[in-house]
Amino acid sequence: MKQHKKELGKWIAYISIAIPLSLLLSRVLNNNKEILFWAFIGIMGVSGAIIRWTGVSDKKNNLLVVIQHIAFVSAITLFIWYLITFLF
Repeated sequence: MKQHKKELGKWIAYISIAIPLSLLLSRVLNNNKEILFWAFIGIMGVSGAIIRWTGVSDKKNNLLVVIQHIAFVSAITLFIWYLITFLF
């Protein structure tokens, strides 16, 4: 039960960070600042590739944990931005 609450809290934190970031990303693209969008995509891609290369391991140092959080938040942010931009 504690593990479930811990995972739920982590996902709530991811989503609560991703919603303002997706609104900021939408605002950046509306102001024709595409370089910031591509920097965001680059950060997401590099962090995702690092996590993919390290695999699923329980013995990760703090840097890999931070990179994993960045990859999750970036992916959720991009998904929410897509929903905001193309569905509403």
